[in-house]
Parts: sequence; C-alpha cells; structure tokens
Amino acid sequence: MFFKTFVPEKGTKKPMSDPIDSPAPLPARLPALVRLFANAYDSSIGGYLAPPNSSMRHFNEADVTEWKKRYASEPQYDSVELEVASFLYSLLRMTGGRRVLETGCSRGFSTSFLATAVTDNGDGRVISIDADHLFHLWEGSEVEPAITFINGNSLDVVGQVRELLNGELFDLLFLDSLHTYAHLMAEIMLYERLLKTGGMIILHDTIFYDCLAPVVMQLSECARYEVITLPSPRKHAHVTRCPGVTIATKINDDVERHPLQISQAYFEWVSPVMNSIRYPDRNLISEPMLDIMRREKKLGNCSQLNLPRMKSD
Repeated sequence: MFFKTFVPEKGTKKPMSDPIDSPAPLPARLPALVRLFANAYDSSIGGYLAPPNSSMRHFNEADVTEWKKRYASEPQYDSVELEVASFLYSLLRMTGGRRVLETGCSRGFSTSFLATAVTDNGDGRVISIDADHLFHLWEGSEVEPAITFINGNSLDVVGQVRELLNGELFDLLFLDSLHTYAHLMAEIMLYERLLKTGGMIILHDTIFYDCLAPVVMQLSECARYEVITLPSPRKHAHVTRCPGVTIATKINDDVERHPLQISQAYFEWVSPVMNSIRYPDRNLISEPMLDIMRREKKLGNCSQLNLPRMKSD
C-alpha cells in the first residue's frame, strides 16, 4: 500500500481563522481558541509552535504570531497532529457517534474536535479524563456543554464514568493518556465493556512508543476486534518514525470467550528488546517494535524472543 503526501496548492493566502496547512476546512462550530491554536501548527514536523501546556492561558491572534517566532525551535507535541484531530472529527461525523470517552486531553485540542463532532451529530457528549487540570481550549465555547471533564487517573474513575453514561454505551474510545503497556491494557480492559458492538477504540502513538506495540498485537489477535494501524504526519523534528494511529473496531461482545488480559510474556519482552544492542534508541530512529513483532510472528520466532505463541497470519 502506498501513502501519498498531500501538498496544498501554493499562492492562496488563507485567513488566520483557517490555518494554511490545514488538511481540510475546519469545522464551523470549532471553538475560536482551537482555531487560533491550529494556526501554530507546523505541518513539516507535526508539532505546534506554542508555549508548554502548563503555561497556556487565554490568547489572541497577535500571541500566535509571536509564538511562531519564539517557539520555532521548541515545538510542543502534547496535542495530536492537526490531521489526526480532523480525522477524529470526520470519523465521528461519518459514523454518527454521539458518546465518546477520551483519556489524556492535555490542553483540550483533540477534545474540542471530538466535542464539535458529537454536537454536530446532535445531543452528544464527550467524557474526557486527565490527571492534570490545565487551561482548556474549549472553555467558554459553544461546545463546552458537551464536555464533561474528570480530573483524575483513568483507572480510578470507571465507576464515575459509568454513572455519567446512565445505561448508555460509548461509540468511540480515544485512549491517549499514559503510554505504557500495562496502563493502556488496563484502560482497554476497563472501558471496552462500556463500548458498543461496532464501536471503535482509537490509539495514538502506537508506532512511536514501542511499549504500545504489544497492545496492538493483542487487539489484533483478539477475535472480537478488527484492527488497522495507519501512519500519521508527526516527525518530532529530528525523528524519522511517526506516531501512528491504531483503529480497533469491536465486532462482537463475547468477552468471556475472547478476553483481553495483561500478558506477562508481552510485558517482560518490551524492556530487554528496547535496551538491546540490536535495537538501540527504539523511540528515535530504529525500526518500530510493531513491525518487528509482526515479522517475528511470521517467522515463527516467538519462542526465541520469549513471545507467547501466536496464530499465523
């Protein structure tokens, strides 16, 4: 499969409210601060020329212009790429989803796209969880009523989330919090029971963060999910490997027959491979672990690498 890079036409000057490098027109209902923040996006690296999320406050167009100069060599990567945010919006609009869970919202960039989509779909809600309580780009906007923010650890608030759902189920889970194997697997195990059949789990950074590769492999092997992983635009300035986005569609709800669990074999395999001479600096320039695991699975080298035996492709 070949992926063609979209190159916008030159010579057309766009207003500040619609960033030059936007992959598509921004949704009309998107909060004004999100539109301004999108103009700090540098598509060549997939980062934002903006201050750190901890120091984010209300800002205006003049501030964004200054950011582009001041932070040109210090881009921020806590928000998903603009293309990924637009993809989340389009995916929800296409499927008509109205109930969304997000873990890890940072300054609320992706949250705003999700909330705009469920609002456009009619009477939707986004429940967003983050351990840090920062300034959020959605504050004071038209879509703020569609967002319920929970300040806490996603693994500790599942009861509160269930109460907020009031018997309904999620259409989409966007899980982008702590990037460790154990934490992400625990999130999926807790919240997939609140996801409807036909709903989707979206994971970000599954190519860049090697400890997330085992999560993707386990979802791929689970008969209850159909899984695809796509490249995403971010380059982290000096890095060649992109973050990647994984989409897992829940095709049946038979958890008892096809359970997910934290696998000690997977968990133990991550550290020695990442630290080996053969695969140094795994998060920088080496081959993604996801590709290595897929290849070794095909070669039948599971026992050599201390991987659990997997079904052949």
